[in-house]
Amino acid sequence: AFNRTGTGVYNHSGTGTFTALSTTNNAGTFNQSATSLAYFQGAVTNSGTVNLTGSGALTNANTTSNTGLYNSNGTGLLTFSSTATNSGSGSITQNSTGTILFSAVFNNSSAGSTFTQTSNGTTTFASDVNNSGTITHGPGAISVAGTYTNNVGGKLILGSGDFTFTGDYTNNGTFTAGTGNALFSSASTQRLKDGSANGTVFNKVTFSGDANKNVQSGHFYVSPSGI
Repeated sequence: AFNRTGTGVYNHSGTGTFTALSTTNNAGTFNQSATSLAYFQGAVTNSGTVNLTGSGALTNANTTSNTGLYNSNGTGLLTFSSTATNSGSGSITQNSTGTILFSAVFNNSSAGSTFTQTSNGTTTFASDVNNSGTITHGPGAISVAGTYTNNVGGKLILGSGDFTFTGDYTNNGTFTAGTGNALFSSASTQRLKDGSANGTVFNKVTFSGDANKNVQSGHFYVSPSGI
C-alpha cells in the first residue's frame, strides 16, 4: 500500500515511472511533475492534494474516492479508469491544457463537492455523470457519453466552450447556461427530462445526429438573447 500522512509530501519528477501496486491512501501531497507515468493500480482514497504540473500522465486504474484536491495544472493526461466519487468538499480542477478522462461513472455526490474547468483543456466523461454538487464548465470542451443527471441540489454551470451530451439528460437541480454551445448529439434517441422549478434555459443549443430528441417531461426554453 502507498500511504501519505497529512504532512507527507511525495514528489515524482524526472523520467522514471511511478507505480503503486496496491491501495493508496493519500492525506498528504503527491506532486506529479515528471515526464513519465504515475500509475495507481489499486483503489485510491484521497483526502489530501494531488498536483499534476508536468507533461507526464497520472492514471487511477481502480476506484477513486476523493474528499481532497486533484489539480490538473500541466499538460499530462489525468485518467480515472474506474468509478470516481467526489464527496464532502472534494475538488477536481482543470486549470491547464491537460486532458481529464473519466472512463467509468463519475459521482459528484455532495453539496460541497466540485468539478471546475478554468482552462482550454478537454474533459471526457465516457460513462454516466451523477451530480449533486457543482460542475462548472469553462472555455474548454466537455463531453458526456452516458446519462447526465443533475440531482436535487446539483448545479451545472456552462461556460464559453462546447458542452456535449451524447446520452440522456435529466435536470432536477439548477442549470445555468453560458455563452458556449450546449450540444445534444447522438446517433440514437436522446431523452430529456426536467423536474426543476425553473426548467432548463439555454442561451445557445444545438441538436444534431440522426435520431430523435424526446422532451419527456418538464420545461425547456431558449432565452430571449439566445439562439
